[in-house]
Amino acid sequence: DKQAECHDTALVLPFATAVGSSNFGWRSATRDVEAQAFIVTDDPELRDELFGEVSSLMEQSSELSMERCTSGGDRQPAIFASIASALIRSFL
Repeated sequence: DKQAECHDTALVLPFATAVGSSNFGWRSATRDVEAQAFIVTDDPELRDELFGEVSSLMEQSSELSMERCTSGGDRQPAIFASIASALIRSFL
């Protein structure tokens, strides 16, 4: 079990997490009210649960390189989406 392996190597368990919106885009900065709170704990059971959440996220993640973001492909919006977004931006 991967989680058990990490515990055996004396990995430090997480003690804090952020809760709320992590959306800091244009709309959030100009139109919406965004809130975020931080939870800090020393409870061993909660820290273990946070570790499980982080482990689960890491297992389902992959590294995103700058090359992938700039080379087109699946990271570039279609031209229609770019034009539509520019036209309706002030209505959002």
